[in-house]
Amino acid sequence: MDGMFLGVVAVSVSTALVIGRMTRGILFVATHTDQEKQVRAAARSREWRWPSDMHRFATDKAWMKDVGLLGVALLQRVLKDTETGRPLTVLALLVHAVSAVLLFAVARSYWGAPAAGLLFVWYMGCYWPYQIVLLGGFQGLAQMLLLGAVWSLQQASAAPDGGALWYVAAGAWLGAMMFASASGRKFLPLAAGAFLYSQRETMALLGIGGRGWASLGEGMGPWLLAVAAVLAAALGSVAVWGRWWFRRLVTAIYFERAAGALNRLITARAQLPLAYYLGKEAVVTRVVTRLGVGFLGYLLACLVVTRAPAFYVAHGLLFVGIGLAALFFTAPNVVWNLKGYLGYWQAAQRWTHYPLYREFFASVGRILRPGEMRVGLRWLWPFFWRTLPFHVAAYGVSMATIVTTVGLGGGEPHEVVGAALLGLLSLSPIVYAELTQSPQCSRTYFPSLVGFLLAVGYAGALAAARFPLGVRGVWWGGMVGLVALGVGWNVWIFVTDVWPARMASTWLHRTLERMAIRSFATYDTSYNQGFIGVWPPRVRERFQIRYVRTLGEVTEGYVVVPSTSAKGFDMSTDRDAIARGDFADDPELNRLFASKTIDRYAVASFKTIASSRMWIHEHDVTSYRDLILRQVGEMDRRWRGRLWVLDGAKLAAVREQ
Repeated sequence: MDGMFLGVVAVSVSTALVIGRMTRGILFVATHTDQEKQVRAAARSREWRWPSDMHRFATDKAWMKDVGLLGVALLQRVLKDTETGRPLTVLALLVHAVSAVLLFAVARSYWGAPAAGLLFVWYMGCYWPYQIVLLGGFQGLAQMLLLGAVWSLQQASAAPDGGALWYVAAGAWLGAMMFASASGRKFLPLAAGAFLYSQRETMALLGIGGRGWASLGEGMGPWLLAVAAVLAAALGSVAVWGRWWFRRLVTAIYFERAAGALNRLITARAQLPLAYYLGKEAVVTRVVTRLGVGFLGYLLACLVVTRAPAFYVAHGLLFVGIGLAALFFTAPNVVWNLKGYLGYWQAAQRWTHYPLYREFFASVGRILRPGEMRVGLRWLWPFFWRTLPFHVAAYGVSMATIVTTVGLGGGEPHEVVGAALLGLLSLSPIVYAELTQSPQCSRTYFPSLVGFLLAVGYAGALAAARFPLGVRGVWWGGMVGLVALGVGWNVWIFVTDVWPARMASTWLHRTLERMAIRSFATYDTSYNQGFIGVWPPRVRERFQIRYVRTLGEVTEGYVVVPSTSAKGFDMSTDRDAIARGDFADDPELNRLFASKTIDRYAVASFKTIASSRMWIHEHDVTSYRDLILRQVGEMDRRWRGRLWVLDGAKLAAVREQ
């Protein structure tokens, strides 16, 4: 193990420890969040007989998040904490540290130490992964599993014995990735690209070269043609006799006359008649046909790429690993759990909050059409320019480097094709999200970060290998300078925005205790759900809380005013905030905001998620209101979006004048 790798490990672990210290006491974003439900489900892990039993306690909040809940359950036992979100944060920090190390290892194997070091600094110095950590999201976990799979593929390629176990391991990583986060599927094109690259020595495109189409008769060619013919015949049979076969099979399953496992496909015989299940014919036939056509197309694509047996052996081993991972998370009732998984896959692909805002959109002149759930391509540029301005600039420089070096620099045809495919792969998470109409919010587009880094790493390798010494120095000097500026900006964003906004509820009770404030007044409103509402019982019992309707009821002591902006991520699904807008039930508070004099009476004030320029993008509609409608301004971020602790006596004194 070399010194550079040890340094990477040391930096990753040290950063995790520092962020862990900075986030001690972190609470949930708000009450009744997905993260809270997942933590509660993990707390009952001693009642699980199988990993899939988690779904009995988390309803649909554990689907495609199985790996994360399993990790939370283990850390709850280690930390002896089953009530707060601390184990979730610690898990995310561990995942981030491992991801950084794997990213370096993978990049060094592909592009050499300089490019790997550049990517490591780019990743560690980006605030976005830490925002995922503070949110308690599992997108980083899916990314870590992808990197683990790619690293395993690299080991398989270098193994003298063919690397059979490494291919199975890579498949297991990928299988777990699909059970880690709904965003894991956006990594699939990158995983496919890594696998194909690992098999580059076996590639022989059909029709290219001296032998032309004659190579169809070599290797696996005849077998693949036979399988394709059988599959095509089966699809034709479904098209002609599908209705007859469907009715016979469903009837047999309904009356439990089919093969054992098939009979478990229908579980509500006592509640639903046979006609109900027979009515599913069109849906089932369509799904089966699409799957069959998709597999046939995939088979033919593989046939075009190569007929080498080694490719298909590696393919099979990869799917063995994927199957083992799927079995681990779906046993013992594999059929039922796969139905739940696939049901969530289809639903989560288009889950959005736009329907909640139908009346709001009508008020700004936008009538939602049936099925309309997103802005479209015009959201992408303002979002990424807000989120990753320096990374986007580095990506642009890298793609220009690739085009000029390979495309315009007289590269070999296979290099040009490879560079074009790499450029497409670098954008594949975004393309996948757009094609599947993913909700347009920060965490669902997080997989794009590793795509950007892919292009930067390849460009660094090209610059090191192809540029003359002087030009190489200029390129690396410019890129290092860009990285330095980017890291500085990202650290500033994290320290001044992302981190303090997420810690507001924790800092509130700590500040009250430090100031010896044991009694205070506040509003009994849903706007408190992300502040007083998330305090655990052991914190709440330290204070006497009096609920008031207006500031006029407070003549002494202190009053806590929560964030009152309806445009914050924490209030994005609250129906009262959606319908009525900003909290405006207290005329005196409204006057303080309108005159911008509330800070004169404050003894403490905190940035919150509602006042953040970055957290607002964790929700599709609030991001739209900020980036497209430009409805989030100074009043939201500087005044209404902040958390205030006001001196009641000062307020009363002014009121009496």
